[in-house]
Formats: sequence, structure tokens, C-alpha cells
Amino acid sequence: MDIKESRGIKSGVEPSSIPSEKLYLKVDVLDDAIFRQLKEKLLTSPGNTPVVIYVASQKKKLTTASNLWVSVNDDLLDLVKRFLGDDAVILQ
Repeated sequence: MDIKESRGIKSGVEPSSIPSEKLYLKVDVLDDAIFRQLKEKLLTSPGNTPVVIYVASQKKKLTTASNLWVSVNDDLLDLVKRFLGDDAVILQ
């Protein structure tokens, strides 16, 4: 799977290379079907903004691999909000 559990910033990462924004997505559960559909949507807008998925049922934050990072735009946000709901998508 293209995600890893968030454990903070890795050592050796230059501060200038740390993206200032992240796209947070909340799901109740993250099974293969949901992840596959979410991955399809993220791949429509590749970029440099990290994506963090919060799995509510497990109370865990998962950071996607960099190949699923996105270029945030209105089309992507609308697409993901239609899939997950307005309250489940936060750009911060």
C-alpha cells in the first residue's frame, strides 16, 4: 500500500524541503476498495502537497507515499469532497 503511519519529521530532511501545506482526509475505515478509489482521485492531480489520511476507527494518521502527493486545486478538492464529504477534507 502507498501509505505509512505518521511518526513526525524524519531526521536529515532540510527545513526548506518540508511542504508548508498538507491535505488531510478523514475516513471511518480504510479498506482496499476505499483506498483504491481515493488513490484514483489523488492521481488526477499529482504534485508536491503531502496527503494525510486520518482513519477514525483506528484513530491513526497515515501519510501517503510521495507518488500520491497532490497539486491542490478546486477540481481536486471538489472530487475528493464529493467522495468523502465536505467535513472530511481539510487543507491546512
